[in-house]
Amino acid sequence: MAKSRFTYSCGHDGVVTGHNRSNADYLARKYSAEPCRDCEYAAAQQAAADAARAAGLPQLTGTPKQIAYGEVVRAARMQAIDRMFAAMPERLARFASLPSAAVEEINDALALIRSEWLARTEARAWLDEKGSVDEIRDTRDLLDLMGKRGLVPIYSAWLNSRRGEA
Repeated sequence: MAKSRFTYSCGHDGVVTGHNRSNADYLARKYSAEPCRDCEYAAAQQAAADAARAAGLPQLTGTPKQIAYGEVVRAARMQAIDRMFAAMPERLARFASLPSAAVEEINDALALIRSEWLARTEARAWLDEKGSVDEIRDTRDLLDLMGKRGLVPIYSAWLNSRRGEA
């Protein structure tokens, strides 16, 4: 084991341990081209806070650490949710027999759910919430959530009729 000291691109000092001298020097050169983790994390927090302000999102409440991390988590989750929302029309287009009223109610439900998530002001809600945001991995999960909340009765009836046909 060999250690090598270096300076990150942000100016902070670092130490890296390699398997041998060559490996330690390689890792030192590699890491010296990057900012340290603290500076990288601070930049991510600042970028998330700036994006939230630019988007007109409400200021999060909580402890300073909760707010800082909550901004990062909210930004990442909202990006994922926006991608799913964007994919929804393509998913619904696969079903030719889906009534147009169901498509309209799904779009209304999407807008409602998105506005509810965006209105969350407690950082803790973004950090601790399990079941409404974390478990939504794709558009199917999003449609299931809307069905459980009773937001899409026409779609649910259509889906149940299709399940009965199978």
